[in-house]
Amino acid sequence: MRTPVLPWTRTATLALLTLTAVLLTAGPASAHTGLSGTLPADGAVVTEAPTTVTLSFSAAVRGPGVTVTGPDGVGVGGEATVDGSVVTVPVTLTTGGTHTVDWAVTSGDGHRLEGATTFDWAPPVPLPVPSAVPGTTPPTTTAAPESTEEASTPAAAEPSDAAGTSPTEEGAGAGVVVAVLVVLLAAGVAVGAVLRRRRS
Repeated sequence: MRTPVLPWTRTATLALLTLTAVLLTAGPASAHTGLSGTLPADGAVVTEAPTTVTLSFSAAVRGPGVTVTGPDGVGVGGEATVDGSVVTVPVTLTTGGTHTVDWAVTSGDGHRLEGATTFDWAPPVPLPVPSAVPGTTPPTTTAAPESTEEASTPAAAEPSDAAGTSPTEEGAGAGVVVAVLVVLLAAGVAVGAVLRRRRS
């Protein structure tokens, strides 16, 4: 005997098949592309300045537009490039502080995705130069004596009072002595003549 099919059973079966088809088609459509990670990570604090910022997505993207700005609002990023699901931006950090990464890409299904991440750059603080201790005298260097022509040239000998008289002075003194002797001789001759006259 054939069992009759109730109307509500047929309706329930059709509804179940329709729901299954909807779920199977809605699954891939609802799995939209999204940001899966960044480097530096969102909210991270780095002490070494990165040279690139990397954005990783869950699927391939295209048409990236990425702007990286420093704490002073000045852009520090270059032109973004994409390789499949990875977007890379070269950066040159100049000021420590919070940096903002504003990004926008187009997913494979044509959806435009946008977002923003941040990271902090804390550059190392330079060590202070030790200052001189009060009351101490910094070491001084002694300059080498400069050699001069005057130091290397012997000084001219100055005339000394103890030096002998010149030949002219010696000749004048001898002439005086001779003149005195002649006078004395003449006087002696005259006296001898007078004495002879008196005896005679």
